[in-house]
Amino acid sequence: MRNVKMAPKMMEITRRLEEISAQRAELGLEKVVGITKSARERPITTSLIILDMLLRDEPIGTKVSVVSIVAMGGMGKTTLARLVYDDAEATKHFDLKAWVCVSDQFDAMRITKTILESITSHASDLQDFSKIQDRLRDEFKGKRFLLVLDDLWNENYNDWNCLRSPFWSGSPGSKIIVTTRIAATYSASIVD
Repeated sequence: MRNVKMAPKMMEITRRLEEISAQRAELGLEKVVGITKSARERPITTSLIILDMLLRDEPIGTKVSVVSIVAMGGMGKTTLARLVYDDAEATKHFDLKAWVCVSDQFDAMRITKTILESITSHASDLQDFSKIQDRLRDEFKGKRFLLVLDDLWNENYNDWNCLRSPFWSGSPGSKIIVTTRIAATYSASIVD
């Protein structure tokens, strides 16, 4: 009894599949399996463009520049930043490198301490924010650094201004990569 009731449904599904297949042929659509060549090459090409931006000399007077990678969630911002961060040329070009996952809870103390611990490769027992910033300022002094602030959501300028204070001591050519979903938050140059 059950098979008798299912037969018309199966015939309807088969008819629809044949109709879709005919439309596919009429439109000239091809069966695609896996990722196309151009889709595989896009992250590499984009990472080369960003790497070029990082290695490029900046105008006189610019100490630290920001390269923003802006897109919706899940579009590969972090992957792209990681490709550039791990690149051998970037490692040679910058004296110091640090990566901080910021996320939606912007905590300037935690971020600053994470940057400090990342570039010194040592845990810090400092608990005073100004002392952590002073130590980070000393570490950056006269050095070209690359900093990635991954998944930055904060739009509060005062928080950002507080965080960026130690960056002034870095050498010209220092760069910050910001991955974010917020298009208009971060400008091309953060250090005036």
